[in-house]
Amino acid sequence: MSGSNQLQDLVLIKELELILDSCTVELTPVDEVWPNLYIGNVAVAQSRKKLHNLGITHVLNAAHSKQGSIGDQSFYGNTTVYLGIPAEDSDHFDLSQYFKLASDFIHKALKSKDGKVLVHCIMGVSRSATLVLAFFMLRQRLSLRDALRRVVQKRAIYPNRNFLSLLLKLDEQLTLKRSMSQGSTVRSSLCLLQESLLSDRRPTGHVNQVWPNIYIGNEVAACDKDTLHSLGITHVGLDEDAINKAIEDTTGIYVLREPTW
Repeated sequence: MSGSNQLQDLVLIKELELILDSCTVELTPVDEVWPNLYIGNVAVAQSRKKLHNLGITHVLNAAHSKQGSIGDQSFYGNTTVYLGIPAEDSDHFDLSQYFKLASDFIHKALKSKDGKVLVHCIMGVSRSATLVLAFFMLRQRLSLRDALRRVVQKRAIYPNRNFLSLLLKLDEQLTLKRSMSQGSTVRSSLCLLQESLLSDRRPTGHVNQVWPNIYIGNEVAACDKDTLHSLGITHVGLDEDAINKAIEDTTGIYVLREPTW
């Protein structure tokens, strides 16, 4: 990464840390940060009584096989579904390789009957919080900043800067992907309209409806005020901007002048 990119990344991370610093709740052993989704520490995860009282059905351990964490499927038996992720709370561990796995696990658990999920690491502050934030971004379509604001209202968290950087990259990827998807949808609608204009017209006079509230006609129709009034025409034009506006605006009725070719 170049020096300028590192500096920009640091600025963005500091902005995220301001959101984290805005948290006013005290750190507790476990908190519900989303309906039936909890972030907690290892002590809660290793207390069968506490898990039973909370009604936990699924446990995601972000510190699997690490010192101080003894969780595995045999520990929980048949009453709880377990997923272990051997993450390190360090400035070099690539936790992003587990973002999708963790998000899918949480999503499936919450969709299950009476599903309640505990996501934990050792303190319930960095690794586990990062995976929950990734879930909000991937499955709930929240931006990173919105996800942070939502969680800090319920729990004191503080992902390390490495994890914040990985979440920033995910945020950028999702934003770009959704932007491209929206553009594709608009282009698809435009292509459908253009195809209709070119192939689906049936000449029944000076003007024909080729799309809901969209008509195509010749110069005679475009200049005939009585015809325009009887059809309820509100806009007249023929260019790509007019077509795009006609697709997006359902309040007006358009006539598009027939091209001269």
